[in-house]
Amino acid sequence: MALSDLKIRKAQPKPKPYKLADAGGLFVLVKPNGSKLWQQKYRRLGALLHKWGEGFPV
Repeated sequence: MALSDLKIRKAQPKPKPYKLADAGGLFVLVKPNGSKLWQQKYRRLGALLHKWGEGFPV
């Protein structure tokens, strides 16, 4: 499911951080303080890695 700008902007903070997922391991992490961060989960040589991006919006 594609992640839209509207869906990210409407995301409300919760007591614990949660993810809004997109395809290919890309997701937005919504933190309890209301900040939203882009992240990507991928594998390299069998190890699961995370790539942190900019805050939303970029």
